[in-house]
Amino acid sequence: MIKRNIQTAVAIIFLFLSFLLVPIAHAGPSGDIKLWFERMAHASTELSYKGRFVYNRDGETSLMEIVHVVGDKGSRERIVSLSGKDQELIRDQQGNVFLMNIGSPLLVDKDGRDIPLAVRINANFERLSENYEFELAEKDRVAGYESQVITILPKDKHRYSYRLWVDLKTGFLSRSQLLNENGEVVEHIMFSDIELMAEPSEELLDAVLYDTDLIAKSRSAVIDKAVSSVDSEIFWNISGSPLGFWRAQSQDEVSLGDKKSVAYLMVTDGLASVSIYIEPSKSKSDGLIGASRVGALSAYGRVIDGYQITVVGEVPPLTVKEIGDAVIQTRMSQR
Repeated sequence: MIKRNIQTAVAIIFLFLSFLLVPIAHAGPSGDIKLWFERMAHASTELSYKGRFVYNRDGETSLMEIVHVVGDKGSRERIVSLSGKDQELIRDQQGNVFLMNIGSPLLVDKDGRDIPLAVRINANFERLSENYEFELAEKDRVAGYESQVITILPKDKHRYSYRLWVDLKTGFLSRSQLLNENGEVVEHIMFSDIELMAEPSEELLDAVLYDTDLIAKSRSAVIDKAVSSVDSEIFWNISGSPLGFWRAQSQDEVSLGDKKSVAYLMVTDGLASVSIYIEPSKSKSDGLIGASRVGALSAYGRVIDGYQITVVGEVPPLTVKEIGDAVIQTRMSQR
């Protein structure tokens, strides 16, 4: 169960692009920093682009190719692995994400839960300022583009820090680093080449075409035929707002992509997100008990009255534990 949850979470986190030791120059008024994030949010939602980027996670490096097209009805995206396993991810205009080339398409995210990083920061900037500090660092170049480096530093040990490289002209996020509570880089994304455009070309539109009938069939099989495994009279909640995280999403049933439903909660501090999966526990050895960590991803599991609680997120282990310990039963549906 925990392995499947981590694989699903990694696939979702992998889309969040939906991203050295140098002296840091403190920024001026906070409005200056916020303007950068406004430009970043605009670039991530209004620009079409194609390019290649290097993705390093847990010491493993992959070369990826991405095509992102913005249209009147939303955006579409295709990410193809050019090294390692022959896999690709497709995001449709409804925000559903499918993992391809593993047999039938596997739904790994539904209804656009993975909001682009820049959009999240821009929308929650004031609230984020309670837990993070934002600073302008040096100028740099990425894929031939002049960039401004921005650091996001947590005010406590319950969050990770970020270094972002932002194109000076367009606000496009061309490189990012995620650093753990010890200052170690645990995830690194960097474009090696990128072509930005306000209007997608015919070539770009053709590159994101996919078999809509196949996707629709897969989506129906994964969601509509899911077998309920949670008592319909038992619902779940988070007690308080642990560490400044609040509940952003909840579903009484959600598919993990293998025709099995569990209860699902997601909490966020506006930047970091943590997913909580709940299902009946078959035995003590069936699920994760205690904390676990794989690179940037931390997980925590415990059993409550016969239910397995599994918490997964790109935060320190102590954070998923505190959030997991705050999960409680309630008789009121979260819908």
